[in-house]
Amino acid sequence: MATTTTLKLPENLKKRIAPLAESAGKTPHAWMVEALETHATLAEKRRAFVADALAARRIGSAETC
Repeated sequence: MATTTTLKLPENLKKRIAPLAESAGKTPHAWMVEALETHATLAEKRRAFVADALAARRIGSAETC
């Protein structure tokens, strides 16, 4: 079930989102939810990538000792 969260958007951002949402055939709410989902997914992937890179670096460093 969805929960309610309130975001206070700067007026200029709100004005930018409205036409973008309209051109995508979405409400501003749906557009923002999709944008947040996309950004969260990218951040999670980036975090996992960095963690994997650091783990590989530790393994590589241990093998050269």
